[in-house]
Amino acid sequence: MKVEFKDTFFQSLKRLSWHNSFIYKSYDLFATDIPHFFKNIWRFRKVLWNFNWWDHHYTIEALYTSISIMEKNFTKYGHEIEISQNKKTAKMRRSLEIMKHILDDSYIDIAEEKLGKLPDKPWEFKEVEDHPDRVELVDNYTPEEKELQTKVFAEARKIEEDEWDELWEIFRGQKREDYIKWYEENKDKYTEEQIDNAESWMTFFNGSGLSSWWD
Repeated sequence: MKVEFKDTFFQSLKRLSWHNSFIYKSYDLFATDIPHFFKNIWRFRKVLWNFNWWDHHYTIEALYTSISIMEKNFTKYGHEIEISQNKKTAKMRRSLEIMKHILDDSYIDIAEEKLGKLPDKPWEFKEVEDHPDRVELVDNYTPEEKELQTKVFAEARKIEEDEWDELWEIFRGQKREDYIKWYEENKDKYTEEQIDNAESWMTFFNGSGLSSWWD
C-alpha cells in the first residue's frame, strides 16, 4: 500500500520542530512568558502583598481573584453556545458571591437581614466587688434581645456552613451517575436527534464544575 503525505503534514512537522528549538523557546520566553509573568503579578498584587501561609483568608482571596478574571474573560471572549455559557457564568458569579461573603465575614449581616437587626448598645463596665482593680462587662440586654442574638448567631452559622457546602458543590460539578438516573427518568421527553445533539444533557447541566469552565 502506497502512503502519501500532503504538504501540510510536512509543514506541521517543521512548525513543531521550530517550536521545540532553542531559538524559538528563548524568543517565547522573552516575548510571552516573562510579560505574562509580570501581568499575573499585577493581577494578583493584592493577594501577594497580603498573603500569609497560616491564614486561609488569602487562599480564598487568590481563588476569588482567579475566578473573577476567568468570569470576565469567559463572558467577553467565550465561544460556547449561549445556554451553556450563561449557565457556567451564573455559577462563576455565585461562587464569587459566596467567596465575597467569606472574605468579608458578612454572615451576621445576612442573618440580620433575615431575622432583624441586633441592638447596637455601647459597652458598659463596672468594678468587680471585692476586686477594685478588675472590671466586668455589664449585661444590659433584655430577654427579647438575648433571644434575637441567639437566633441571629445560629442562623449566621447555618448560612455559612450551607454556603461552604454549596461552594464545593459548584467547583466539583454534577456527578455522572446523577445524570444517568435523571436521563432514565426523562429520556421519553426527547427524540433520538435531540439526544444525539446533547439537548438532554444541556437540560440537566446546571453550569457547575470548575474543570468545565474553559472555552
